[in-house]
Parts: sequence; structure tokens; C-alpha cells
Amino acid sequence: MFDCLGAWGPVLSWVGTILVVFSAAWAGAVFALWRFKSARWWEHKEKAYESVIEALHHMKMALFRTIEAQSSPSIARRGPEETMKEMLEADAVVNKAIDMSSFLMCPKATESFDRFQNMFNSIKAKAKAQGGKPIDVLNDLLDAVDRCLSEIKQIGKDDLGVK
Repeated sequence: MFDCLGAWGPVLSWVGTILVVFSAAWAGAVFALWRFKSARWWEHKEKAYESVIEALHHMKMALFRTIEAQSSPSIARRGPEETMKEMLEADAVVNKAIDMSSFLMCPKATESFDRFQNMFNSIKAKAKAQGGKPIDVLNDLLDAVDRCLSEIKQIGKDDLGVK
């Protein structure tokens, strides 16, 4: 079989085998590293979506409690001032979660956050300018949070490839 190569035939056969083995091992290691990085990246993105959805949910619940305290103080568990403070704290948590997570999320998610922030700020500005009833403003804010929450859930599912 190696007659034309003389004494080098078996050596070249071993060298070729070693090259194939090391090439396959290197390719396997590169592929495994790529899979590991992809899995870690997916986990980071999932945690980012989770933190924003959780913050929006807390804001939604704070708005519910604030509306309850404003509309029927007799059955509310907390007073209007306490629930308004809770709602403002929830707003701060939402803003922080969005700021911390925005670099991990897809552009559609950041566009949704921008729409939410603009809507939220315009509702608050309109309420200050008109001196509107707090309950009307709170319902508008609740609608904005609900809209953003449903958008982000769908965007997150699409971005993460979850059905």
C-alpha cells in the first residue's frame, strides 16, 4: 500500500491520523464552547425579560391597590398616600429593570419600552396640566402598563423562541 512512499508511508499514515483526530477534537471543542455561550446568553436574556415582566406586574398590582384606595377607601387595606408611594416605588423599579435589561433584549422590546415610557410620562403630564381626578389618571396608567406587559410577554416569547 505504501510502496511508492518507501519508509515514510507508515509515518505519513500516522501523521494523517493524528491530524484528523486533533482537527475533530478542536472542532468539537469549538462547537461545545459555542453551544455553552449560546445557552448562557439565552439564560441572561430570559432573566432580563423575567425581571422586566416582574417589575411591570408589581407596578400593575400597585396601581390596582392605589385605584382601590382612591375609589373606596373604606375597604382598602392601605391609605391613598401609602398606595401612591408604593406605585411610585414600583415605577422606579420598572425604570431600573428596563435600563438594566435593555441591552440584552431585541430592538422590538426597547421600542415597546420607549412607547410605554412616553405614554406613561404623557399621562402624568396631562394629569398635572389638567388637574384631573387621580382615579382617571390611574386607570390610564393601568391601561399603559397592561399594554406594555402584554407586548413584552409576546416579544419575549418570540425573542427567546418559546411557544
